[in-house]
Amino acid sequence: SGLPSVVTNCSPALQALYRDSQPGLLVESEADLVSGLDRLMSSKRERQSMGSEARRAAEPYRWQNVAPKWDSVIT
Repeated sequence: SGLPSVVTNCSPALQALYRDSQPGLLVESEADLVSGLDRLMSSKRERQSMGSEARRAAEPYRWQNVAPKWDSVIT
C-alpha cells in the first residue's frame, strides 16, 4: 500500500486533494505537524487506512497513466 503524508496547507492543489480524500494529514502550524506525526505514529490502523487512500489518490498520476496524455500533446 501507499504511505500517508503530512503536508502543509500551502497550495490550492493540496487543499483540494486533502478535501476530496484522506491520503494523509494537512497541517497549518508547527503544533499541528507535531500532533499529526504523533497521531500517525500512534495508530497503525490509521496509517494503513491513509496509506491505502494515498495509493488510490496517486493512481491517476502514475507514469503509465500520464505518459499517453503527454504523448498526445507532444506529437
